[in-house]
Amino acid sequence: MEENPNPEAQKFFDMLATAQAQLWEGCEYHSELSASLVCLSLKSDYMSEGCFNRMVQIMGDTMPKNNTMVSNFYQAKRSV
Repeated sequence: MEENPNPEAQKFFDMLATAQAQLWEGCEYHSELSASLVCLSLKSDYMSEGCFNRMVQIMGDTMPKNNTMVSNFYQAKRSV
């Protein structure tokens, strides 16, 4: 007999699924989580929050319309 996970566990499983999803259909190299981690690493080494926000905005604008790229520092931190 299988039970559904409790609400907190389900929230965690949902977050994992979202973080591991492709940035857009057909993207084989990065998930939302991996892209966020790479960008956060660059930010910590080289840039301000404003520069980070602009960089991820440009990245998102150059991707297909249905991408899941984070759009700012706050979203990147939340996804990690």
